[in-house]
Amino acid sequence: MTAYVSPDVYNDLQKEVGKVRARLVVNSLDLDRLKVNNSNKKSKNILIFGSDYKRKGVDLAINAIEKAHLESKVNLVVVTHSPKEAKKLIINEFNIIPSFVKIRRPSNDVRELYAECFLFLSPSRLEAFGYSVIEAKYTGMRVIASNVPGQNTLKNVPGISWVDSENIDQLSNAILKEYNSAEDNEMSIVKKSRRVIENKYSLERWVNQVIDIYNEK
Repeated sequence: MTAYVSPDVYNDLQKEVGKVRARLVVNSLDLDRLKVNNSNKKSKNILIFGSDYKRKGVDLAINAIEKAHLESKVNLVVVTHSPKEAKKLIINEFNIIPSFVKIRRPSNDVRELYAECFLFLSPSRLEAFGYSVIEAKYTGMRVIASNVPGQNTLKNVPGISWVDSENIDQLSNAILKEYNSAEDNEMSIVKKSRRVIENKYSLERWVNQVIDIYNEK
């Protein structure tokens, strides 16, 4: 049995089927479709994927931006397949939809979303891997992610700011720090992160690993 997942999911699988029967091939991405330079550092948009509102931590992001007193300075772009449901959940929790929260549907070209924003948030309460974290970082965005199993296996990628799960104070401070330093030149970090992503999470590497496993049989 081969698991095309994160190491944390693989560890759970080993407990079920045994080490001999389980092999790990870490998830990967088609990086060619992401080869854009995110130069929109003057953008005031912060991006979060929120189709699963609670799990993705959209409520945490809203609270953190308010705590950082950035309501009038940034937009939180919440991308969701269910805008009506997202609006309902936000109103239930905050009584209104804060003016800085902008809800929109997914784009056919994810590069458009990344190019329009300077910061990507993934304050998830639960993750199996973290595709969007890698995607955002590869395009050159600043990234803040929660230190939860599955997602935290990406700590080998330089330039990601990590915060504890459901810690609004840490998330707020991290957002404020990234906002204040958004104009800084961080191309050296971008280059380092891209090299790591290409080495560890490219589709070519995934294919070669799968072929190696089949050749062993």
